[in-house]
Amino acid sequence: MLTEIVNYMKHLKENSPQVFEIGLKPSKGLHIFVEFDENGNVKNFPGEKRTNWDYYNGKEITPFLKDIIPFEQSIQRIGTRMNKVFDKKKQIFSCSPFAISFKMKSLSNDKLEGEGFEKIIKLLPFYFEKAKKECEAKDKIIDKFQEFLNNNLNKIEEIEEFSKLGKDDFINIYLKLP
Repeated sequence: MLTEIVNYMKHLKENSPQVFEIGLKPSKGLHIFVEFDENGNVKNFPGEKRTNWDYYNGKEITPFLKDIIPFEQSIQRIGTRMNKVFDKKKQIFSCSPFAISFKMKSLSNDKLEGEGFEKIIKLLPFYFEKAKKECEAKDKIIDKFQEFLNNNLNKIEEIEEFSKLGKDDFINIYLKLP
């Protein structure tokens, strides 16, 4: 019986992968793709048009947000408990060297050092060290992504929807691989 279930799940995954996304919604907040060109320069960040980012208010799911769901599913920590996160201050919710996810309220957390986005930037070295180790990732693009976040995370404030974010809204940044 177990073999039949496994075979059926494989069949669904190969022939109807969209069935695994039915009913899924992105987390409320900003979803941003960071993409590098062939020379290692970032393309269109934060971007004047919504070609690489969108804001989910909990209501309308745009085509961009629909496409983002599998990415968000693949970066989430396992389980709902915070004892398995990759940063020692438990403010970063993702578990992947290819993305970072945190709540707006982290930017004003008095227990973190720094001001605003600096609070998250100070968590990045430990987060990426742990994420790369756990995922056995050695790609140079991950180092480039981390460097980019260190130097550009505060530019998210330029996105017009940034001011609409509530304290429990997420900021999710995904590395879009070529």
